[in-house]
Amino acid sequence: MHCSIRRLFAVLILLSLTVSASLAHTIATQRPLPPIRLLQPANAEASIRLETDRIDAEVQGTQAITTIELHFVNPNSRVLEGQLEFPLLDGQSVIGLAMEVNGKLRDGVPVEKATGQQVFEDVICQRIDPALFEATQGNQYRLRVYPIPASGSKRVVLKIADTLPVREQQLIYRLPLSFAKQLPHFHLAMRVFAAANTPITSDSIKGVTFMRHGEIYEAQLNRERVDINGVFEVRIPAPEKASLSTQAFGEHTYFQVEIPAPKFAPLPRRLPQHVALYWDASGSGAQRDHLKEFALLDRYFHAMGNGEVELIRFRDRAETPQTFKIARSDWHALKTTLEKTDYDGATAFGATTLQVKLTSGFGTDKQHEQTITLRLKQQSELVTVGEFEVTGKP
Repeated sequence: MHCSIRRLFAVLILLSLTVSASLAHTIATQRPLPPIRLLQPANAEASIRLETDRIDAEVQGTQAITTIELHFVNPNSRVLEGQLEFPLLDGQSVIGLAMEVNGKLRDGVPVEKATGQQVFEDVICQRIDPALFEATQGNQYRLRVYPIPASGSKRVVLKIADTLPVREQQLIYRLPLSFAKQLPHFHLAMRVFAAANTPITSDSIKGVTFMRHGEIYEAQLNRERVDINGVFEVRIPAPEKASLSTQAFGEHTYFQVEIPAPKFAPLPRRLPQHVALYWDASGSGAQRDHLKEFALLDRYFHAMGNGEVELIRFRDRAETPQTFKIARSDWHALKTTLEKTDYDGATAFGATTLQVKLTSGFGTDKQHEQTITLRLKQQSELVTVGEFEVTGKP
């Protein structure tokens, strides 16, 4: 294919803009992260390296924006491509990519993955400067940069958005940092708005201290020849009052308000005093472990104490419902009836209706109940399909 020489300009391709791990506001056990890898071109006389890592982070409420500036340095006598593989954490997504061309940063645009890979190869052939950011597998991503000039460098800037999870009334900010074994230059700046108290940092970067300026906590760090490993973590006391963020985009200004939910003491939920028990009495029901089923019912009625149970046994058709009283957790009459069940025939869910009572506004003066009647039609291996109607006032 003939490659015409055109005026140099940047074509920056950002893939998977909206790809991020599922947002979670509660942290469970953190999964181990894959390593950050700077891939080396074949037949290079010397290794491409990262020489400057600049991180600027801003936290407003549960939202964090982190800007990472990377300098790829090529000590070789010929132009090379640089590739960096790194993971993102749960809740993080890349929202911006820019690359330096003729001393100025040029912003990237999102395209489909297959299109981006093809364009990347095409613009290399056209002597145009491209950068490609793509999802590879899971939360792993790859950044490709070309050209890195012979005996020169190329600056790339990534912008990452993060919805911070909450653990023990603290917002958790985390960022993988193992970009290189040793960085000649490292800069960190972080601003946290409206935190309830001073943020606390992990030991992955020594010497990071937050100072308060009005309602903003700020930390800055400049280091030479520094080793950075692991994940940088900041624990931010969750705001105790509402926070407001605004941003101008085009001719419009957008805002986001976060209002901390009031703390409620947990209320014990009283078991209903009237329940319906549907009992499959078809031939296959004889193979069930009835001792375990009775043990479960025994625990339930022990917790209920006093109440009423409507028993509906069904096979190819439903039997006439029977009503049993539960007094002081005694359900002997109901158990005896269940033990005498004659298991026979096929199961036909079409003969069965279920009633479910739903409560909204529980524990408030707006509490109300609705009853849903389910008419079962058919059953697949995992899902029972039917239709329903709702009675009661909304």
